[in-house]
Amino acid sequence: YSQGTFGFIAPEILTRVVTSPTKAADIYALGVLLCKLLLDLEPRVTQPPDVREARAGNGDMRYLLQCMMQEKPEGRPSSTQVRDRLPFQAMSLASPSKSCTPDYWTMERLPEGSPTLQRFDVTAELKAGMEGFIGKPVRSIKRLENSDLWTKYSNERMAMQRQLQGRQGWQRSDRQPGTVQRVAELPGADALMNVEAGEVYLMHGAAEGAEYAIVRHGLDERLASQEVNCYGRGIYFAEDVDKCLQYFRKQEGVVYVCRVLLGHTFFADTDDLARLQQRQLGLGVHSKMQLVCRPPCVEGHFDTTTKCAHDRFHSVLGDPRPHSVRPERQFREFVVYDRKQVYVEYVVRLA
Repeated sequence: YSQGTFGFIAPEILTRVVTSPTKAADIYALGVLLCKLLLDLEPRVTQPPDVREARAGNGDMRYLLQCMMQEKPEGRPSSTQVRDRLPFQAMSLASPSKSCTPDYWTMERLPEGSPTLQRFDVTAELKAGMEGFIGKPVRSIKRLENSDLWTKYSNERMAMQRQLQGRQGWQRSDRQPGTVQRVAELPGADALMNVEAGEVYLMHGAAEGAEYAIVRHGLDERLASQEVNCYGRGIYFAEDVDKCLQYFRKQEGVVYVCRVLLGHTFFADTDDLARLQQRQLGLGVHSKMQLVCRPPCVEGHFDTTTKCAHDRFHSVLGDPRPHSVRPERQFREFVVYDRKQVYVEYVVRLA
């Protein structure tokens, strides 16, 4: 027989996949209990409460509880992860519109009323890990803690997860960013990253003079260059730091390590893109691609009008290597077209 109260029993026990309680089953039951206490959602006998129906709490709170009530036990967070994150989540209930910040941020320990933008030198703490992630020697690292931009990003992350509803995007192994394998080097990156929204760490390179604006306001697709835009007017990211060095254009530059929501990703190599431009936009192969300012629809239409009513992809993965004579000098690029899909977290200067 099943042990516990119906509605709080983990599915693996209810279906007798396992016959005795486990730590993962306790996490499930705790998640259901917290849904009732914090979100006012009633337990259901055969499935967990739907956190999308909650009116209380913020995106991060609901996402944490959803992780705790995942169907597969191995997908649930550990008790340590729940313990570390839950206090900040619970405190944020007093202000549902304010998404809680990552638990490893220093801002959480500052007095109330401190500025919403803080910069912390974390070179000593993260130098070895960041060098493992980037693959090159690092001179300095600053972590940007901007609660205003984080709130916008966190809300977009929850909205994208609801919209996707289990659809697969970049999760195909051959299209995963290379940073996914290296992400454990960064704090918090391997715990409770929102895989369902395609959340990954990627790199963006920019000239030294752009740092002040990026630190204060984040990356903005409205300021994208109109000179060289292979995939439209978006925000471009790389999985390889050597591609970031190309962004500098022989100037002194900075590498920004960002959280990016790729969501449902459109994949295009060079020939695919050329055909799309010529057919959909009526332009030549070397057309002015800067006219495109959003990803294609699910039918593959790149358009610059409002006529297309199809659902749209959230990002574009461009790969010039299949048709390049020197593929070893070519790099994939990941492009998003909405600044709310990006949070700039680290400012890195290479040695």
